[in-house]
Amino acid sequence: MKNLLILLTILISLPAFSSIPGLEAGYDRILSGTKSDLQRKKLLANPKVDRCSSQILNMRKDGVINIMASFGYMDITHGQGHTSDPNDLYGDGDVLDMDAAESLKKILKSSCNGNNKSACNFKGRGDRLTKTFNDRWGKRITVNIDVISPSYTSDDQANKTTHKASQTSRTAWAKSLFLNALNDYDMVIYMGHARSGGGPDFAPPVTYNNGKVNYSHYQSRREGIRSMLNALGSSPNPPGVIGVLACYSTGLFAADVRRNAPNSKVVTSGDLFQFYDILPTGYAMIQAVVSQRCGGEFSKVVKIQPDSASTLSIFN
Repeated sequence: MKNLLILLTILISLPAFSSIPGLEAGYDRILSGTKSDLQRKKLLANPKVDRCSSQILNMRKDGVINIMASFGYMDITHGQGHTSDPNDLYGDGDVLDMDAAESLKKILKSSCNGNNKSACNFKGRGDRLTKTFNDRWGKRITVNIDVISPSYTSDDQANKTTHKASQTSRTAWAKSLFLNALNDYDMVIYMGHARSGGGPDFAPPVTYNNGKVNYSHYQSRREGIRSMLNALGSSPNPPGVIGVLACYSTGLFAADVRRNAPNSKVVTSGDLFQFYDILPTGYAMIQAVVSQRCGGEFSKVVKIQPDSASTLSIFN
């Protein structure tokens, strides 16, 4: 019944067709490059059976690993997020999470190139992808990955006006799935804005009349992180791995998340986190868990992106 309700919710929440020209293809190239880097460094080859952290071991006990890859509402508002990087194919008013989610699904469905134990060759339609295989210890397991994006279209202005009701509904849907996953999933990753300490956030930004983000609104209310901490605090079994992939998330969120989930492995960023780097880092986290990397190998996989490697913190 639970899965049926989720399916029905997904069907009535499907976004209008909209994408940013070239962005999904750009994300495809970035993720393909990340996969190639992992292969070149032999971080996708079948790992040796060795000592493993309790967070990774506990995931496989029931034969099912559930992963939530949840994007925040990734808006580009009043010039934020621009760099000189050629991968920046977006502009003011664009919302990136829809294209990012589609690209992530695509790389997870891509060929394993002979390796059956990494995050590849997943099957599925819609937001849930599934794969069943023998894990590194020979146990038959099923991995489910839910890839969720909250924007109704990739046009922020349209989401706030023409599609306001639909966007409000989709925001509530994405937020609910994210918070529920903190109660019973094995890994939960948030990829999006920190809102200066008010995130995770799944809604169009609150702005001043001049169009700039009203960060004081988020700093005073902290609605996103409070909801997240409440979900973790009430969970009898928080996720073994939690990623908060957002700008300055180490200083903004790490201590509180670790306090409410003391036995979880937590991944955060200590600096600005560019949009073209958040997505492959989330993908690398999925690779690390699906292939059940442990200790130093987990860190090597997660920190595969050179631009963010020095800023990522992994708390065990």
